[in-house]
Amino acid sequence: MTALDSVPIGDHFGTVRPAIRASVPSVASRGTGAVMADLRDSPIANLLLRCNKVLLDEMDREIAPFEITAAQFVVSSRLADDRIDCAADLCRDIDCDPSRMSRMLDRLEFKGFLSRVRSKADRRTVKVTLTAHGRDLLPVLRERVASVLQSLLHGLSAEEVIQLERLLMRVLDNA
Repeated sequence: MTALDSVPIGDHFGTVRPAIRASVPSVASRGTGAVMADLRDSPIANLLLRCNKVLLDEMDREIAPFEITAAQFVVSSRLADDRIDCAADLCRDIDCDPSRMSRMLDRLEFKGFLSRVRSKADRRTVKVTLTAHGRDLLPVLRERVASVLQSLLHGLSAEEVIQLERLLMRVLDNA
């Protein structure tokens, strides 16, 4: 059992390859005064992008046996929260263009993960909900994604994981 076993894991996602970590110079190696004064040479953007790619690639690999992609998993997870029930809200929530979202919903509907029904209150709106199959499979998918995240965060203490989450939330709050 690691320190991460006590850290709650939600809808998160990856493994870090040593080559990736070794290929990026540390911010700390340049000194803290230089960091705030000049971020032009900072590897932070590159690190965030690379972490995202590794995370999504590993999620795709881990949940592929269930014939669902990482992007489709994210959509399914958002629908399971019951706060979002239409394609337009999904697009805003995960920053996806409507045509791509429509194609993704088509594929998920074809696979039996979700259903779409035109709203009786507003015929312009199509309500999107998970099917019983989608709801039943989601806990299994979340376990698989959690294992990917455990792998990615291996070696970090529970406190470091909490600090990382807080720092990333602060970055998002600034967006």
